[in-house]
Amino acid sequence: MKAFALISILFSWAIPTNQATIEAPQRDVCDLYGVVFVESVAAFADHRVFVEDTEGFADLVVFKEDNEAFANERGHWHITTVKAFADFTIYVEDVKGFADFSIAYTDFRTAAGCQ
Repeated sequence: MKAFALISILFSWAIPTNQATIEAPQRDVCDLYGVVFVESVAAFADHRVFVEDTEGFADLVVFKEDNEAFANERGHWHITTVKAFADFTIYVEDVKGFADFSIAYTDFRTAAGCQ
C-alpha cells in the first residue's frame, strides 16, 4: 500500500496540472497550396472557408489542379478524397461570418493567390 502511495505521489508531481493548451501554428492564408481534403465536419478541419462567387471579394483565389504535382504554388490546390494524402483540410462554410477566410475558384492558373 505504501508503494502505491509513493508511486502516485511521484506521478502527480511529474505531470503539470496548469499546462496551457498547445495549438498548431496557423499558416498565412496567402501561403496555402498543395493537396486539400474537404471535411464534412467543421471541427475536424484545419481551416473553415467560405466560397465567394467573384474573385474580387475573396481573400484567396484558388486554381484547382488536376495533378497534385502541380499544386506547388500559392493558391494552387489539388482536391483529394483521401485525408491521409492531404497537406491541410478545409470545411466549406455556408455562412461567411463563421469562416476563417474566403476563397474564389478561378479558371486561370496565373490568377491564383492573394490579391
